[in-house]
Amino acid sequence: MTSTETRARNIAAAVLGVDGVAELHGGRFGSFGTYLAGDRITGIRIGDDDSIEVHVTLHSHAPIRGTAGQIRAAVAQLEPGAVNITIEDLA
Repeated sequence: MTSTETRARNIAAAVLGVDGVAELHGGRFGSFGTYLAGDRITGIRIGDDDSIEVHVTLHSHAPIRGTAGQIRAAVAQLEPGAVNITIEDLA
């Protein structure tokens, strides 16, 4: 079984590779992410039920629904199950 750290890093890389994504976002108070020993992967959380949450900032020119769909598709190539996407901001 792949570690949570590896899974989260792979998801983060896939999300950042989607056209229109400016960056991963830490949420309202900057605390959203996957916590690891001595590190944190901002904007990605893997639930106990293996659901995936992704919080991002998009470039202002990116179509919100279309980009969210591309993020969902990119994550689905790596992880089965639910993918919840929150667009936190536009850059």
